Amino acid sequence: MSDQSLIATKAGINLAKNALTGKKLTQEKLMELVDVQSRSTISNFFTGKPVDRQIFVTICENLEINWQEVSGRLSSQSKKSAAKESIDIESLVQLARKQCAADILKRCGTMQILTMPQEIGLGEIYTDVKLFDRVLGKRFLTEKEYLAELDPTDWEQTGFAGLELRKDRLDGLEVVSQFLRLMVLGRPGAGKTTFLKHLAILCNSEKFEPERVPIFVTLQDYARNEESLESFIRRKWNEDCGISDPLVLKDILESGQALILLDGLDEVIESRRLAVIRAIENLAGAYDQARIVVTCRIAAKEYIFPKFREVQVAEFDKWQIQSFVSKWFEQDKERISKFFAKLEERPRIKHQASNPLLLTFLCLIFEDRNDFYENRALLYEKGIDLLMERWDSSREKERDAVYKGLSTQRKEEMLSLLAFETFQEELLLFSRDRAANSIATYIKDLSTGQKVAKVGREGFYKR
Repeated sequence: MSDQSLIATKAGINLAKNALTGKKLTQEKLMELVDVQSRSTISNFFTGKPVDRQIFVTICENLEINWQEVSGRLSSQSKKSAAKESIDIESLVQLARKQCAADILKRCGTMQILTMPQEIGLGEIYTDVKLFDRVLGKRFLTEKEYLAELDPTDWEQTGFAGLELRKDRLDGLEVVSQFLRLMVLGRPGAGKTTFLKHLAILCNSEKFEPERVPIFVTLQDYARNEESLESFIRRKWNEDCGISDPLVLKDILESGQALILLDGLDEVIESRRLAVIRAIENLAGAYDQARIVVTCRIAAKEYIFPKFREVQVAEFDKWQIQSFVSKWFEQDKERISKFFAKLEERPRIKHQASNPLLLTFLCLIFEDRNDFYENRALLYEKGIDLLMERWDSSREKERDAVYKGLSTQRKEEMLSLLAFETFQEELLLFSRDRAANSIATYIKDLSTGQKVAKVGREGFYKR
């Protein structure tokens, strides 16, 4: 028999005949469906004689039977998988969720809050996330059109949050339920990771997508390995959850019973980012019914994933801020009231509260002092230090080589120079290229030993 032909086994012939009868087909009708000219080809198939491989496979596809099983070429692994089809998938999901529950709770049930000495439970401060169903920065508006949408009377108090507050906000859980493929974008500290952890915990406790198994992957951790995403998850299930049978994961993925949460594409070092992107695409392509959610910073998102819907995490509105602060101060009404009273006294820092990370920062300050800093410049200074140094180090972020050599002082100097230049040019908004050129010039001058223009912090804040 040629390598290009196949023969049906006795068991395979019986399977094919049953399928033919079940579909109420004749061999003549099957010949038309397969589009072959000779009736002997179909006859050879049903009498156990060699048939061209491609035609053999096409016959099986029309009969909706497995050609490998009909030809007796089903691998031992495939036989095991086929045997597992008779297993109640719901029971398999429940078993996997039960064995992974402790690991999900350990990795997603707590969070480290900036300078606090110990982690706290996610549920203690979690505030429902709202999403925009489109990325605000991708509306192809000119700078003039963006400026036309801004209200100059409240710019000092709200910044871009004022623009966002006028857009429709959607419930985060409802959006995730609507799309099998979702890319969640947001600014630093917007709550992307917290949202993903919340999804994992809810799914784990059967309060969201109860028919699925949550799979939480920190992409920065995965990027350190030279293996497929499926292989990485399977290995972690074995090491951390005690699920040693590799077919359990495959069955769950193939049945579409997985909620795959991939966190921090922007935190993957550039040299590995393309490989990670390809790995996500491969997983999504292989298992088209698995629900996949990926998070990434807006500024770092350049690649467009096919079939992924892009959404943006909305800044907190006043109700979310109220909810967060109430949870932080454990419903202490007197202290909560004083927090907001002090915040109202400083309208120029009030808009920072719309960012969850900066709101946390404000709560920490108030917790220590029962007030905010009198000097607004000092508050900004602490905020800059938080975003540029402590935030990265607390999450063990790896930055690309060009930024690794820059101290926090150098970064402040670089950004202060950009702020000073755009201030002189009276630019409220400026293009990414404008910022990139300024930064590139700074780094080039720094690397060549040329004297770099400096803008002192004290002078900068006087402007």
